[in-house]
Amino acid sequence: MKEFVVLFVYIVMKYIRNNNYNGISKWIVLYFCVVHIFGGLFTINNLNAQTLSIEIPSSFNPVGSGARAMGMGGAFIGIADDATASSWNPGALINLKKPEYSLVITYDHLIEDNQFGIHSEASGKESVSSIAINYLSLAYPFVFYDTNMVLALSAQRLYSLNRNWNFLFSEHTDIESYKANWSYEQTGDLYAMGLSWCVELLQPSLSFGVTLNIWQDGLMGNQWERKYQVYTNGIYDGSYVEKINKTELYDFSGYNFTLGLVWDINDEWRLGVVMKTPFNASIDHKSRFDYSYQSNNKTEYRKPLFSSQNSTLEMPLSYGLGVLYKWTENLYFAADFYETKWNHFLFRTQSGQNICPISGLPRSEFQMDRTYQVRIGGEYIWLDTINRRLIPFRFGVFYDPMPSENHGDDIYGFSMGTGWTFMDQFSIDVAYQFRYGNNVGEQYLPNLDFSQDIRESIVYCSLIVYQW
Repeated sequence: MKEFVVLFVYIVMKYIRNNNYNGISKWIVLYFCVVHIFGGLFTINNLNAQTLSIEIPSSFNPVGSGARAMGMGGAFIGIADDATASSWNPGALINLKKPEYSLVITYDHLIEDNQFGIHSEASGKESVSSIAINYLSLAYPFVFYDTNMVLALSAQRLYSLNRNWNFLFSEHTDIESYKANWSYEQTGDLYAMGLSWCVELLQPSLSFGVTLNIWQDGLMGNQWERKYQVYTNGIYDGSYVEKINKTELYDFSGYNFTLGLVWDINDEWRLGVVMKTPFNASIDHKSRFDYSYQSNNKTEYRKPLFSSQNSTLEMPLSYGLGVLYKWTENLYFAADFYETKWNHFLFRTQSGQNICPISGLPRSEFQMDRTYQVRIGGEYIWLDTINRRLIPFRFGVFYDPMPSENHGDDIYGFSMGTGWTFMDQFSIDVAYQFRYGNNVGEQYLPNLDFSQDIRESIVYCSLIVYQW
């Protein structure tokens, strides 16, 4: 087997030299493929016995809804007493006693400190920032045949797909030397339009709710774009310059349900249960590839290559349990426990291949594991009864691992928040959340001994108007 590999490499190298393939182009001749969706992108093998795999995965960062919830660390399944309950626990919509309109805007700043064990010159910090609508909703409580009900319409930003990486690969040998500058940018979000209904089953202690989530490109947009650029300067029998540009556009569509139940056990304790059903999302993918090469004795400009493909992304089942404890009328504590079955997260190509969406590797080579979240938070409310206003003070901590092997990569964080409510008219809330993780993301680039430290800051601002 060893002799066969050596012979094969020798033949490929001889073919490349005879045809004047240099730098990046010699890698492309041997192996050039794009692993679709949330897995990797360019895979490039060099021509010696060592294989170099470069996979820049799409970020897949879950985003919580609402400044009040996030100010409490996201421990909101058992509380959910505002219109964001459509996302957290639709069974808690029954807590709304008046019609309300809500708008939430977020500012997100992510820093990724990337470390490459192989090609350490590519190591460095990368960052990306974005401002987006986090949540938008209308909720209307009413009575139907002596039964309390609530209807709500919402738009939720559920996943952020923003990332920006720039790094350098270089190599110097007796035959050739080159520097390859890589640039990768991805922009986009996944939104779901929600139609919610909640009913009070047992008055006043038990309620049930359901949200139909429609993931479709529409008012909020449900697509993302990725751009790659590789610019190479090198020397191989003279100087040369290579340029590679690739642009990809993805459309994501599908639907699923969020089911929730809330039980007011007594005046002090409340229990909430929520489940988000799995679904198969349809992915429409279009791409354009441009290539050019210039040297002292050769110039090549290839016609753009266009492609399109339809694939399926299998989204996993998730469910959680939330507990609320009222220490006093003005002091609450909450805790959430949540599981996501990322081991069922799968990308199925048009040709029938099963790919891990995070690593870009075949399902048989990389198996993700389920993750378990823990969130704990509290809220103290200062009440001014004379002026009919209140000011809350919120805090929270959480453990929210990223999907990977061995129950995920450890991500921790804390949050705090406050606000101002003028009773019966409007409420303004702000929250700050900080997430961090060390030595995570090894599954992104396993052949480059890759890991990263992440630091993410998110600011939430929300406005709720009652009885518009």
